Amino acid sequence: MKNIILILAIILAIALTACGGGKQESKIPEKSAQKAQVVYYGCPMSEHSHIADKEPGKCDECGMDMVAVVKTTDGEHDFYGCPMAEHSHIRQAGPGECADCGMTYRPLKFDI
Repeated sequence: MKNIILILAIILAIALTACGGGKQESKIPEKSAQKAQVVYYGCPMSEHSHIADKEPGKCDECGMDMVAVVKTTDGEHDFYGCPMAEHSHIRQAGPGECADCGMTYRPLKFDI
């Protein structure tokens, strides 16, 4: 009986060591963490930049799958835009403020 308990204790110790004891620091790359910061879903066609929604779906005009628009860094952005889905049509190449609501533009990109 003592041998069985000893063997189970050793197996448990090995399993906990392999799993980091259940306490692991998040090793998610910064880029992956940013993908969780979806601002809105929009049509990837620039002609349909006015199409946006809070949920994924299809573009009303062309039927393409809407893609997530995510916050990113200055170096990796596709455009600067208002972070409000209602103002997704307001996009420009550089920083600024939204003419409709006054919010500061954020560097955004399509998560394709």
